[in-house]
Amino acid sequence: MRTKEKEVWGIDWHNGAVMNAEWTGVLLSDILTMSNPTLDPTKESHVAFSCYQTATQDDGYYGGSIPLSRAMDKNMEVLIALKMNGEDLTPERGYPVRMIIPGVAGARAVKWLDRITVQKQESSNAYQQKDYKILPPEVQTKEQAAAYWHKLPSILETPINSVICCPSSGSEIEDPRVKPLKIGGYALPQGSEGPIVKVEVSYDDGCTWENATISNEASRWSWVLWEFEYRGELTEDMSFMCKATDKGGNTQKIKSGEGQWNLRGVGYNAFGEINGLKVKQRVRGEVREGLSGIEARL
Repeated sequence: MRTKEKEVWGIDWHNGAVMNAEWTGVLLSDILTMSNPTLDPTKESHVAFSCYQTATQDDGYYGGSIPLSRAMDKNMEVLIALKMNGEDLTPERGYPVRMIIPGVAGARAVKWLDRITVQKQESSNAYQQKDYKILPPEVQTKEQAAAYWHKLPSILETPINSVICCPSSGSEIEDPRVKPLKIGGYALPQGSEGPIVKVEVSYDDGCTWENATISNEASRWSWVLWEFEYRGELTEDMSFMCKATDKGGNTQKIKSGEGQWNLRGVGYNAFGEINGLKVKQRVRGEVREGLSGIEARL
């Protein structure tokens, strides 16, 4: 959002705030069923996750929460995770135990988990109450944001998204009319409404779209990798854009810079885009052999 629109309050992740892994652990729904919570999951009840290992920049601990109804739903596959890709968690990934909440913003996937609490309200942690919310565009400063935090819902499910990973904007490439330009990236479904069923690419500013090839089997929660070949003329003012559609019918709808800005810089899902590609210039010239070279061979 900072790159495509204007300054935000946050850290630049570019296209990298995502991961795709296989997790092993215990379903939170099984633990909650065994504990038999008395709160009604159809009401505004929550399950909060807390880590007290160290103070954070904005609070004395780190925490987050999700609705109890989601936590109790086996189909949501909320996991108390112990392994990643078949191996014990590393300290960086939350050893010995962490939360994994598929389809939900990573801010809720608390690492180094100390406590799980069933409660009537959201987590009181600063990162649930005063961060990771989509502020209205008229909020331009942190000071103005203070009047809005309590009015806005915390981000839960992530929006559908896709990006172009390669080539990067400004790259030099072979002429696509001689060697096809291979464009590739990933796409993610919206929240729990996966899998991704289609990725499309446009090279005429969104006037027309062509289907890309999805190169791996899609699942409800996972990303898909996709690729597309372009064989036409390339000019430096051309942009390539991508958009994804998931099983729930969600699709990306807007170009970058067309109205998704918010001060916190979250929730961005405009079309993926690259531009400024350049065709490599081939230098042709005569190779002249000097007299000294001829004499050397003689």
